[in-house]
Amino acid sequence: MRADSTGPRASTALDRDYAFGAAMVEHGPRLARLAFYLCGDRTRAEDLVAEAFAAAWPKWSAGRIDSLLPYLRRALVNLAAKERRHWLVVFRHDERAAPPPSAPGADEGLWFQLDLGRALTALPTPQRVAVVLRYLEDMPEAEIAALLGVAPGTVKSRLARALATLRTELQGSDNA
Repeated sequence: MRADSTGPRASTALDRDYAFGAAMVEHGPRLARLAFYLCGDRTRAEDLVAEAFAAAWPKWSAGRIDSLLPYLRRALVNLAAKERRHWLVVFRHDERAAPPPSAPGADEGLWFQLDLGRALTALPTPQRVAVVLRYLEDMPEAEIAALLGVAPGTVKSRLARALATLRTELQGSDNA
């Protein structure tokens, strides 16, 4: 063992390594759920979480991140928005397929979940992010505003518009 590998600096690095691993175990499933509601695909959500952790690791190990969970949330929001912009360009002219007609005896709860998922996906990214952070992550509006770097009033207006759109979309799907 080299003399310079012991002491406070080495234990700090080990503590940071352990804390990062613990954060992966503790926050990974919650972040995957957040990513799923941002992108709508379970496999891609897991990939986004892995990308967020991979991007955070160099900064975390260098001591440039004070609080890991908010950093990871923001990284997920950015990665999901980047991916969504990419796919909107790729599929700009494609029309979305209509939902299948409801079969007799079908599980209405399942159809509602599918309708909700489609409605969330159809929201503009800033509104979808606000809804997911507020109602899935149960974050207060002020914390969402700080995370996104916008005014609290902006978060409130995004939520109001998103909820109005969701209400219209979901009431419309009941009539179909």
